[in-house]
Amino acid sequence: QDLFPEGMKPQGSGFVVIDSEIVFQAGKTQTAEPILIPSGYRVHFEPGVELDLIRGAKFISKSPVFMAGMENSPVRVFSSDGSAKGFTVFETDQQSSLTYTSFTGFNTLAYKGWNLTGAVTFYEADVRMEHVSFVGNHCEDGLNIIRSNFLIDSLFVAGTYSDGKLYTRSKKRGDVDRVLEILVQHGAPQ
Repeated sequence: QDLFPEGMKPQGSGFVVIDSEIVFQAGKTQTAEPILIPSGYRVHFEPGVELDLIRGAKFISKSPVFMAGMENSPVRVFSSDGSAKGFTVFETDQQSSLTYTSFTGFNTLAYKGWNLTGAVTFYEADVRMEHVSFVGNHCEDGLNIIRSNFLIDSLFVAGTYSDGKLYTRSKKRGDVDRVLEILVQHGAPQ
């Protein structure tokens, strides 16, 4: 099922559109509106963004996402009321990149016939993640990467109902050595 009608413009709040760039600017933003971004854009999250999705809001993008958090100014995407319906990136033509980013308090996407099990899902959307955490999400999987290339360094998943681990059904594989090292450091068997 197509989630976006032909010719749709970005929908939602908390961002500015500059030509083909969508920018979430540093600072706190709370929204109850779904954020829907069709293909043809580049979605940027500046260091220090705190995006709070409430009352069932969801984030769905067919454009690559660049979350440029820093150690002292991370990007935080969360749901203070625990109702957000997922952060989903799919069918992108360019690799997404997430650095020093956290996802907290999410549930899963159920929208127009799409029912996913992950708080955060990358579907046919290559992604690179460094220092990313998925904590306290109300769903089966903290992270799903499906049919995508990925590179992960320093990923942390905890407080997810069923799986507190990286979960992927990707046909293509990525480098998860550092992920395994961190899991062992936090008590996982070798």
